[in-house]
Amino acid sequence: MLGLYHRNPVRIPGAACRGVDMTDYAALRAEIQNFTPDVVIHCASRTDVDAMEVDEEGAWRANVLTTRNLLDALRDSGAKLIFISTDAVYSGAPGPHDEEEFPAPLNRYGKTKRAAEQLALQRPGALVARTNIYGWNLRDKLSIAEWFLRAQQQKHAVSGFADALFSSIYVGDLHDLLEAAMAKGLDGLYNVACRDGMSKLDFGRAVADLFGFDTHLVLPGSVRDAHFTASRGLDLTLDVTALEQALGQLAPTMAESLARFAADGQADVQGQLRAGLAAEPEPEQARYPAPDGRVPYGRQWLDDDDLAAVDAVMRGAWLTQGPHVAAFEQALSDYTGAAHVVAVNSGTAALHLACMAAELGPEHEVITSPLTFAASANAAVYCGATPRFADIDPITGNITADAIAPLITPRTRIVTPVHFAGQSCDMAEIRALIDAKQAEFGTRIYLLEDACHALGSTYGGKPVGACEYSDMACMSFHPVKHVTTGEGGAVLTQDVALGERVRLLRSHGISRDHLTPEQMPGPWYYEQIALGFNYRITDIQCALGTSQMAKLPRFVARRRVLVERYNAELAGLPHITLPTESPERLSNYHLYTVRFDFAALGMDRKAVMLKLNEDHIYTQVHYIPVTHHPYYRQRFGTGPGDCPHADAFYAQCLSLPLYPAMSDADAAHVIACVRGLLTASR
Repeated sequence: MLGLYHRNPVRIPGAACRGVDMTDYAALRAEIQNFTPDVVIHCASRTDVDAMEVDEEGAWRANVLTTRNLLDALRDSGAKLIFISTDAVYSGAPGPHDEEEFPAPLNRYGKTKRAAEQLALQRPGALVARTNIYGWNLRDKLSIAEWFLRAQQQKHAVSGFADALFSSIYVGDLHDLLEAAMAKGLDGLYNVACRDGMSKLDFGRAVADLFGFDTHLVLPGSVRDAHFTASRGLDLTLDVTALEQALGQLAPTMAESLARFAADGQADVQGQLRAGLAAEPEPEQARYPAPDGRVPYGRQWLDDDDLAAVDAVMRGAWLTQGPHVAAFEQALSDYTGAAHVVAVNSGTAALHLACMAAELGPEHEVITSPLTFAASANAAVYCGATPRFADIDPITGNITADAIAPLITPRTRIVTPVHFAGQSCDMAEIRALIDAKQAEFGTRIYLLEDACHALGSTYGGKPVGACEYSDMACMSFHPVKHVTTGEGGAVLTQDVALGERVRLLRSHGISRDHLTPEQMPGPWYYEQIALGFNYRITDIQCALGTSQMAKLPRFVARRRVLVERYNAELAGLPHITLPTESPERLSNYHLYTVRFDFAALGMDRKAVMLKLNEDHIYTQVHYIPVTHHPYYRQRFGTGPGDCPHADAFYAQCLSLPLYPAMSDADAAHVIACVRGLLTASR
């Protein structure tokens, strides 16, 4: 078995899995010739319906050109072709729709799939399956069933469209029907779906009920009120009579298919599917930048998928303020569960805008960590506020509720915990403290997570960025972070008012959304209603970010594999303290920061770093406490001694190389050199 992927690398036991760009005919032809398949199931497709509506060229390349290339690559092969199409080729008029109905797709997604169908049907013996599927994903791009389930798990109310009907089928049932179709030798065009239909509202409530959640959290909504860029058909239920007659068996009902989805969830099918994601990266995957013999402390992972995503934007109509920004924001929302995401041009910009959205001013104070990059505190100073620094826990490097409590006064406006190195602070304890202090002082105190290290981490089983305990969370997409946009950041929140405020301030404070049609002199008109900034991020960057988000689970898994190896082979050595992971937390390990007893080692930090440099190993210090910086010492009177635990941590810390593209050989080299330093001191 051979699996081909484009932007979502997978490892499946018993299958060879390789990356290929299906728009590259020569590469695809080589794979077909080398493997000589008996059956080809073509399910590769672009499905971001709204973004496709404004990207005609990209949509055509992804859904039509790939199919044409595949058919040509198979021209001298006798392989059976199964083409997975969509219910979106139908108009959405009252259904159910059968195969004899003339297709009338309403959006570019449906139109490109219809064009690809027509190509596939030209191949003798080809089977085209019109369907709508859901299932357990290898990655955190959620199917509709998973999306409803995650909302329930996070106790978020979500809308289900009461006026959108479909016959969606669990992918396990789709597999069984296709297997039966192959056994019967079926070809031509068939609807392959559940034998009945339901609204997306009823579907969402059925998911909630199956998993024991509150069905009332799935609220009735309407497609007409959703303001999609692309039109959607309302009734896409499918008539599967032709398939049932050809197979001599009934297709499942939607209730039966959902029950199988739930049973597979209980059996942890998703966990089994994801078991291969932490595999050693293939050398060709982390292609840019090319290895140069150096082992840096951190480095981005870029591959051909990322370059292709950026290239597609560069060849398109929108370089900035286009659909790729919203697509990236949606990817972050899907991953974290945050209802509102605003992407900006840096993590620093995200922190600044979050402070502005909280109406931070000169009369206020902000409490944060000294063990952080200066931007955590600078964001407060930009607004004229006074930073206060809570000392860290000496084990985790994070600030705690006990350290924060004495610093809270009636002037406190924001508390900004920093999730150092990727491990979350104890947000439940900090939330409880803030709630108590708000009641005591009668003031509003915002809880703002500096999560710039922590995309991909979890706290209490939920993604950091879900904002279960906080008002807002800020992310960074610098090249050493878990996903990169070159430079970039985002503000995440569950609060619609905060999200709208950040979105307004991101682009100069200019808007037309507050105006009624009667107040608009013409289509050119807009108003500046607040003093904002140009903190916009480009479509070029966001295309890269969206491509990177597809790899995030694999990036996190690979980092954790490397950390396990570091921990196993450096444990028990003298003069070094390894990082630990607290209960109820899963760290993405943005950094692997150890602490050396340099005095006992007989070498200062500079000497250790230079010695490792000789072996082409490059380390970093995280961080010089903000309280030590001349600007803060001169303006706010801070200095060494203010936060003794942070000072002690700084005196001993050193971050060893850790990044997903790091090979096992690189890790072994780092371990050998560090062990050599430590054992030589005995």
